[in-house]
Amino acid sequence: MSRFLYALPAVLVLVPAVAGRAQTGTDIHGTWTAEIRAGKVFLQVRTTAPPDSTRSGNWNGDWNMGQSFPIDELSGLPANNDQLTAASVRFDLRREAGTLSFDGSFREGRGAGLFTFAPRDAYVGEMKSLGYTDDLPLWRRYQLAVHDVGPRYIRELKSEGFDKLTLDEIQRAKSHGVDIEYIRGIKALGFRTASLDTLVRTRDHGVTPDYVKAMKAEGYGGT
Repeated sequence: MSRFLYALPAVLVLVPAVAGRAQTGTDIHGTWTAEIRAGKVFLQVRTTAPPDSTRSGNWNGDWNMGQSFPIDELSGLPANNDQLTAASVRFDLRREAGTLSFDGSFREGRGAGLFTFAPRDAYVGEMKSLGYTDDLPLWRRYQLAVHDVGPRYIRELKSEGFDKLTLDEIQRAKSHGVDIEYIRGIKALGFRTASLDTLVRTRDHGVTPDYVKAMKAEGYGGT
């Protein structure tokens, strides 16, 4: 057993019981693990979808997300402390769709515990004002919060010429790392007519603005 597993016995005893608890239409909760590295937090959340959620196929497993965040996006975690050790820690990930609140422990920069999701009431109305009248039950709002999909990102996409997109298209782009900085970086290198779907595929294959610059410096490719 690793040192990390020994470090958080109280949290790890709680995780299996809570992860298996059924979700309801008014309750989203689950477990988390995290590791702090060089001012960023690799955070993974795990939860079970409620019975009425829309799932593809017949798969009924848990829903997982892992992503790196700048530490200042997680309110409550101290900056510049890659070796954070604390028996009781609380921090939040605040998004337009709602807030994920985390409780747990850290030892030497690694942590684990439990989280809950609280939706933000104004979010549905804000999305409708932008033309997105999709049904947004709690489970969908949770997913949109995790991927930080909201009016700000939609307006940024529109400013770059990506308009009349479905909410699924927008969520896919954001969840694949196509943020506004990536879009502008690629466009600045001359690729101004790329579709959003093309940007998703290039991002998935590790094509970054720095990579394109390096290839051009070696004499490869045109615009």
